[in-house]
Amino acid sequence: MKEQFSVEEINLMNLFDTSGREKLMSEITDALGGFNDEMLDVASVVIYKLSEMSDADYSALELYSENSNKLSFIVLGGTTIENP
Repeated sequence: MKEQFSVEEINLMNLFDTSGREKLMSEITDALGGFNDEMLDVASVVIYKLSEMSDADYSALELYSENSNKLSFIVLGGTTIENP
């Protein structure tokens, strides 16, 4: 797998439905309007990296599934985001 994600990028991804790469990109894109500049930068990198990777590589990532206990919130770049 060529794309590696930072802790901040993984944390951002885990706030959304991680059941599929396309679904995750869609949900992050839909949330862009609520992000501050720093979060927009992180989200843009995440969307780019996800778009460049294969579904097989995505499946190998260790992300929370929709049925696991996700964090109820996270602070990233000084912004608190409620888990949808």
